[in-house]
Amino acid sequence: MVLLKAELHGLAKCIAETKLEIAAIRPSGPAGSDDHITIVANELDAVVAATEDATQSILDSVEAVDTMAQELRSHVSNAYAGGILNDISEKMTAILEACNFQDITGQRITKVVNTLKYVEQRVNAMIAIWGEEAAANDTSSPKEDLREGDARLLNGPQLDGIGISQNDIDAMFG
Repeated sequence: MVLLKAELHGLAKCIAETKLEIAAIRPSGPAGSDDHITIVANELDAVVAATEDATQSILDSVEAVDTMAQELRSHVSNAYAGGILNDISEKMTAILEACNFQDITGQRITKVVNTLKYVEQRVNAMIAIWGEEAAANDTSSPKEDLREGDARLLNGPQLDGIGISQNDIDAMFG
């Protein structure tokens, strides 16, 4: 009987710790705040979008330079200059091929985002099992930020509509 009580006590302790860990994933801000998993997924989605935009800009510029080189080639009779223009076209092609990284990184990041969403669904299922009020009534203190110095202050670029914009910062100094 003593062994059974000890096992039940240990199980109850594990359940309580699990509830606290699940609650720690939930938002600590006002109601409706995104949880940590959603925030990370949104950040990764923003990385994919920014990479797509930058890649498109690179592709547009490379295409324009290559078009200019081809146009210039029709006006050049000098073999040396023609060779340089051919080299420019080859380098432009190499840049275009290198831009395939965006598609590959986008696919990989999408896999990570999908995995995070799956984990979030599992956490939400556990919250449903334990009860929403158990997560909401978590009395544990938030985890302490262990970063030091500048690392504690730096939060990287913010998602659109969150935090202070670069225009706001420029206006402060303008």
